[in-house]
Order: sequence, then structure tokens, then C-alpha cells
Amino acid sequence: MAMRRKELDALLRETIRYPSRKIYFQPPENQKISYPCLIYEFTGLGTRYADDRPYSQIPSWNLTYITRDPDDEMILKLAELPQCAMGRPFTSENLYHYPYTMYF
Repeated sequence: MAMRRKELDALLRETIRYPSRKIYFQPPENQKISYPCLIYEFTGLGTRYADDRPYSQIPSWNLTYITRDPDDEMILKLAELPQCAMGRPFTSENLYHYPYTMYF
């Protein structure tokens, strides 16, 4: 699993590429976060079944891109990642949150 997370982290860093945008993996509550940023966390396994038995398991991840700019181009770049689907965006404390679910 750790190997898969490192591959995902590399893919996210390659996608974002801007030093001003930070990437955080499951940051603790007390960690200072700078924006814009991407926060991601492991959420479980997506299991596919055949003959009532699991035959493959794909790790599932929640990604949340947080920005002050509602027109940030990163919103579309993240949606183009493989096996990635955007959820319902929301605003909190004058920050725009764009959630995604990704199987990787």
C-alpha cells in the first residue's frame, strides 16, 4: 500500500507542478496549511467481485483541492486524472473546496 501512495503522490506532484501549491497527505489538525493546496487521504479499497469472491482491490482516495480563486485552472486538471471524479464543491471560510474521489 505504501508503494501505491508514493506513486499517487508523484502523480499529484507532476500534475500540480507549481511550487506555490502545496500537497498534504492526511495532515494532522494542528498543521499549518497554506493555500492553494491539495489534501489527500486513503479512504479504503474498491473491491471487484467475480463468482462471489473478490478478484481485485483498488485503493480509494479522497482528494480536496482548496483555493481562494474560484476560477483556478487546477480544478479541471485534477478532474482529468485517471479514475478521478469530482464531487460537489463547497465554500468554507472564504475558501473554495473541490472534492474528488480517485481510485489508484
